This record gives sequence, structure tokens and C-alpha cells, in this order.
Amino acid sequence: MIPNIIYMYSLNVRSLWSQFSAASRKGAETVPEDDPLVRFGITMECDLLERVDRLVEARGLASRSAFFRRLARTATLEDDFENPEGELVGTLTIVYSHDRINPGQALTSLQHEALHCVTATLHIHLDEGNCLEVLALKGASREIRELSRRLESLRGIKTSSLCLAAPAGRDEDS
Repeated sequence: MIPNIIYMYSLNVRSLWSQFSAASRKGAETVPEDDPLVRFGITMECDLLERVDRLVEARGLASRSAFFRRLARTATLEDDFENPEGELVGTLTIVYSHDRINPGQALTSLQHEALHCVTATLHIHLDEGNCLEVLALKGASREIRELSRRLESLRGIKTSSLCLAAPAGRDEDS
């Protein structure tokens, strides 16, 4: 049996902390009110910890704590994506063929309908028949998902990829 090892990590979880019940807080260190970090233990297998350490080094992160903060932000971002009113930012990247019906005109029309979500666009001609369009988005999860669905369903769209991130200032790295 692989022994479990407990390491102490700093994790900026003030925004998440209020969601936890008092019972789940049991065992966490008490920190001063003005300290934005909470220290707690994580138990994991040695081989998993070694993989985490390799990722920390490969990604050029300062510490394991930075790794776990990013992991927590990604998980909470996924939760925000499920929450229809959660505020998100991101990009929608679309590759389309303008030889078929001219989806560019439909793309532009949908973007104008969603001016409150579309903050910028980038248009690149890939070759004589294909274009790449990147939309910078900001808004409620529900609005971003709906815009993404509508754009992806246009005739002539070959591929699309929605990439989301947390809004600036949320859970800043310490």
C-alpha cells in the first residue's frame, strides 16, 4: 500500500469558503481575518504527488499552492458555467467556409444582436475558401452559451471551440 502524505498548502479560497458548512471547516487552521489565505491539508498518494510536482515544474509555477489555486479556479469556473447568471469571459473560435451560403453575414448579424456579450472580434482569412473568426466574450453564462449555440448551428461552420476564463480580479493569485 502506498503511504499517504499530508502537505500544507496555501489556497486562496475566501470566495469558496462561505459555501462550505461549519462541519467541512473542521481541521482548518484559524487565520487572522485580514489574511486572504487559508492553510489546510491535502492527503494523496506519493505517485500522484510526484505527478503534481512534475506539472508544477513543467508549467513554471512558483509552488504547489499555485497549482492547486489554478485547479480550484478551474473547478469554480465550471460551476459558474453551469450557473445561468454566473459572470464569465472567454473566446469563441470558429472556422467556417464562406463558399457555402456566406455564414460571415450571419455571423456578423448574430454578433450585432449580442453586442452586450461580444467585446471584440478577429477575422483571419485561412485560404481562398475558409476563414477563422475569434470572438472575445463577456457576460452571463446563459447569454454566452446561447450565443455560442446559435453561432455553432450556422450553416457553413466547420468547427467551433468555446474557451472560458474567470473575470479579471476574481480570486487573484497570491
